[in-house]
Amino acid sequence: MNTVSLLEGKKYRIEYICEVLQASFAEVDSVLRDVTEYLKGEQLSFRFVGFIFWKRHLLVILPKYYLDLVNQEYIEHRMLLMQTLLKCQKHRYSDLSLLGVYSSDFEEEISEAGAALYLIEDFLSYGYWNRQENTIDQAGDGEILWDSTIDNYHPYKSGNNITYLEFNRRNSINTGDLITSYHQWAITVLWEKYGELLGFPYPIGEEEYSYGADVLSARATDYFDIEFLKHAIAVELQRSFRDRDIRLLKYLLFLLIDEESDTYDTKQVSLYGTTEFHIVWEKMCGFLFRNQYEDYKRFIPKPLWEDSEGRTSQASYTIRPDITIFHPVSRQFLILDAKYYFLNFDYSSEFRVHGGMDTYDIIKQQFYELVLRDKADLHEYVQSRVGQGITIERFRSMFLLPSLECEHYQYIGNVSLKDFQLASRINLFRLNPIMLMNRFVLNKPYSDQEIDDVISVALV
Repeated sequence: MNTVSLLEGKKYRIEYICEVLQASFAEVDSVLRDVTEYLKGEQLSFRFVGFIFWKRHLLVILPKYYLDLVNQEYIEHRMLLMQTLLKCQKHRYSDLSLLGVYSSDFEEEISEAGAALYLIEDFLSYGYWNRQENTIDQAGDGEILWDSTIDNYHPYKSGNNITYLEFNRRNSINTGDLITSYHQWAITVLWEKYGELLGFPYPIGEEEYSYGADVLSARATDYFDIEFLKHAIAVELQRSFRDRDIRLLKYLLFLLIDEESDTYDTKQVSLYGTTEFHIVWEKMCGFLFRNQYEDYKRFIPKPLWEDSEGRTSQASYTIRPDITIFHPVSRQFLILDAKYYFLNFDYSSEFRVHGGMDTYDIIKQQFYELVLRDKADLHEYVQSRVGQGITIERFRSMFLLPSLECEHYQYIGNVSLKDFQLASRINLFRLNPIMLMNRFVLNKPYSDQEIDDVISVALV
């Protein structure tokens, strides 16, 4: 597998991408049309984060915050991105669209990457599919069934000896040779494509060469009768009762259905990732700070419409903060906005800010504080939820920005509307995205004390 790491949003010459994929412009266009933007000067940029497989080539599109790290080709970064996307798929976020994820009759959301993880782990535990069926025959060398033999055959008596010339035997035969062969093919392809990304870097043995060195450029239809194979798996599903057998067969069937679809295989391309990595950033930040938005969303006011005769109608929607949390240690109500931006302070001549949030983002954060701060029912709810005597002593707004320049987190300043004193200034915090992705994957959110450590470094 020829692996090349690229960067979301960075400009690349189309000629360079053609060289990487060893493909014509027409092929590159058909493969990347949905995840790129064409720019002036025969350039393109990726508006996608994830993995693009094309024949024996793998493009890893890392999030834009990786910057120069992309040149180091660290496998751990590719693995971390894969684990992050799989974790998002597992959570089934309704507002996040993942390319390469489909619905099936046994999984609400399933992807080739998720299938690879399951099938490789299953293979390492149990090996290839091996359906053993017991038959009772006269021939063979299986165990003699004496009760059945005595009931069905006459013995020969010679002196004091009784001899049976015919026996019933229990023979074990493998009825799943076709499925086993397909299972071997699937493991070969999936290990070649995903093994290193999923943390299985070692080859699987001689089986990986049984379908040829260029197996990624082939299709299952080159080796199998797909309709007959689907029928064989369907028959086995009807005869199987063990959970492991049923799940394995359904994953193999999913790969066959995917093989016939107009997804990756007709173009020999498969994608796994998202064009909405800003939502992934929001979800990871919400996880880190233990988002309690669902508990507090009812306190965000919705528009109320009124006609000239006084009839009213309340809207079913409103703007929403990314993250809200009451922090009992500091007794602060935190309103956090995860911003997938690069914020740079330029001191080259006079102090200037590049890549900052627009005015709407700032107004929105201060609006949240204004409408929540004086809501008596919010204060009462917090007391009832946390305990009598625990009150909100301060509202704090924060923008959370990705940056590899800090080891963990960094307070870098504040932003506010000039001459608008009704709401507090908004703290600007950088978070190390690699730290955040690791904690997200390992299911390690901040503790109350860690949250207190973060907000305590802010000067205002």
